[in-house]
Amino acid sequence: MAKELPPISKAEWEVMIILWDAEEPLGLAEIVELLPNDQSRNPKTINTYLTRLTSKDVVTVLKIGRTNLYSANVDRKVCLKDLTRDLLRRVFRGATAPMMASLIEDADLSESEIDRLQEILDRKKGEKS
Repeated sequence: MAKELPPISKAEWEVMIILWDAEEPLGLAEIVELLPNDQSRNPKTINTYLTRLTSKDVVTVLKIGRTNLYSANVDRKVCLKDLTRDLLRRVFRGATAPMMASLIEDADLSESEIDRLQEILDRKKGEKS
């Protein structure tokens, strides 16, 4: 079984999303600039998040002179899968169907998204046959 990832706070997730979307390692100033407006943009605060993420081994830092460049060290899908498993275990006591129903009922889904979900359910149903 894969090693469980350390918890990532909501604010740290915002930093991770920027790093996952980046095509190359980013410096602190670039990360701060790319943060959503409702997120703290204080460079000292963001530096603290980056330090925490580095210590959790989910972010890698490359030192070039006095500049630190940051990149994600863990794939987005791995983090999402870990977060989903944690939510499923803690909130829904491992029951997948109630969690999925809750998410779907509250979501504003397009027709193509509904079709995609139906394809997944049909495939799962076929696997059980």
